[in-house]
Amino acid sequence: MANKAPDLQFVQNGQFFPLYLYEASTPDDGLFAASSDQAGELTRRNAITDEGLAHFQAAYSGQEITKEDLFYYIYGLLHSPDYRERFANNLAKQLPRIPAVETFADFAAFRDAGRALGHLHVNFESVDP
Repeated sequence: MANKAPDLQFVQNGQFFPLYLYEASTPDDGLFAASSDQAGELTRRNAITDEGLAHFQAAYSGQEITKEDLFYYIYGLLHSPDYRERFANNLAKQLPRIPAVETFADFAAFRDAGRALGHLHVNFESVDP
């Protein structure tokens, strides 16, 4: 996890699963657009779809789950040694599939672990050992 792009080679050859996507808020008028028209501001939107969120909300009906909760759940799950061992063959060949765990308590544990781990990864230079 990073709060900035680490280097251009990584961006070009890497694969990212961001929490947010940023898009130009002004339409691109192509080759003949005035340069001032292309200097529009960026609009932030969630990278997690409404359909993805609805899938997990249905799995844990009655519990409030946000897109940010789901992002950190996925981050925690992907770093789980049990998950990596169980799906090692699949992870070597394809994008990870994200299962819903059995209980909301388990979901919350992965979410909280993912949030704490993300904080350590982003702020590794300033956290106390």
